Amino acid sequence: MNTLPMRWMVLVLCVCGAWAGFGRDKTAARLEKVYHALRESVVELKYVQEFSYGSQTHKMEGSACGLVVGKDGLVMFSGSIVSPPDFGRRGGWEREKPKDYKIVLSDDTELFADYVGMDEDSNMAFVRVRYATDARQLIPVAFSKKKSLTLGDEVVVVGLLPKRYTPNRKFQTARINAEIAKPTHLYGTTVSLIEDLGAPVATLEGDVVGVVGMESDLDLDESSLMSALSGSRSSGLSSMLGGFVIPAHAYAPLLLAPPRDEETRQGWLGVTLQALDKDTADYLEVPGRAGIYITRVMKDSPAARAGIAAEDVLIQLDGQPLEVKKPEDLVVFQRAMRRKSPGEKVTFTVYRDKATLQTTVVLGDAPKKAQDAEKFKSGPLGLTVRELVLTDVLDMNLSDEQKGVVVQIVESGGAAELAEMEPMDVVQQLDGKPVESIAHYKEVYNALAKDKKEEVLLLVLRDGNETKFIRIKPDWSEKD
Repeated sequence: MNTLPMRWMVLVLCVCGAWAGFGRDKTAARLEKVYHALRESVVELKYVQEFSYGSQTHKMEGSACGLVVGKDGLVMFSGSIVSPPDFGRRGGWEREKPKDYKIVLSDDTELFADYVGMDEDSNMAFVRVRYATDARQLIPVAFSKKKSLTLGDEVVVVGLLPKRYTPNRKFQTARINAEIAKPTHLYGTTVSLIEDLGAPVATLEGDVVGVVGMESDLDLDESSLMSALSGSRSSGLSSMLGGFVIPAHAYAPLLLAPPRDEETRQGWLGVTLQALDKDTADYLEVPGRAGIYITRVMKDSPAARAGIAAEDVLIQLDGQPLEVKKPEDLVVFQRAMRRKSPGEKVTFTVYRDKATLQTTVVLGDAPKKAQDAEKFKSGPLGLTVRELVLTDVLDMNLSDEQKGVVVQIVESGGAAELAEMEPMDVVQQLDGKPVESIAHYKEVYNALAKDKKEEVLLLVLRDGNETKFIRIKPDWSEKD
């Protein structure tokens, strides 16, 4: 049997060892270094959320990628969980705000956390560990203050694998393929990052330059929204949204003073708007052919008090031209207004009847959202109602004077369902008595509960234009 001389065997081993060393290139080592530098700052954020549609109510335990950004246990995550693209008015879907937050570390340690608030412009939200001593277990990330991205740059995203894997941290790479200026400064990537919302984005040198985010002013079709709700990963949502990197400068001030929902008050103008398209601008002969066309002014709103009217065109804000010619330009204006506070004064130059005038508006408080509306369950009637809010008025094209409460939930098999009550019906009368608010509804209902009437008559407004009488036979054995 032939054998190699010992010196040749040594040579072969040396060559193989050399090839093994060459096989792990410098890029792989840099990727591993970035991953290990960030993996402990990436946490899983658990939460509980309720969805309702008609007679269906679902409690979902969800999870998202969070990023530790403060030594006091502050964690940032995508605001799409808290305030998703608006579907509350679409088909009667309602979505409660998440609650019961827990921060999960890489070793599966769970820490209780409390919701802090959300910034609508960057679409980022925050929680903080409930107990100060728990903050010691968290490692905050350090964002680069200087590094910016350019087309072709390779970036590393450190995110989460599905929950069934342990440990569930992972990374992927992508290249910057677009820089978006309007309506928000974002970077596009060659790989969809929609499943990595909230994850940190770093360069190969380890500079953390941003996070993965989602545009906050989306208008998605109903089927995409429902697919997103069901948690489907093949819904096409990824390809529609793409992957976006929010640069660090967009949220850097929030890390020092995170928004608190109970303290955050946004200024409100009280109008509905549309971008001034070319045809309308030409027809109205608007100077500069740019501006904001007012389609509706809410009664008693700040704009109404300042004399702004429907069909006016806003062409300047505080002396600066409003270069609004397409919808994405309008988003920039809306965000600028959101950053202003109630009581703040803004001056508009208004184009009306081929003449210009100036008016100063004192901004008011932004109206309550459906998620924040007061709710009331009347079990024997088989339904839950909530306050009527401005988005209901606009979405159903109701008059400014419209009063009532909105049906949020119709219980499966309950008295209201048997009477053909529908979600989003607006209750105007209960037992022949006007219902102008949730307080009025409670008052009339409590009187009914004492008398235990066999039949109750409701007057409702359906789809914004159809008035119906509905007779409900309450089941007084049901509890509220």
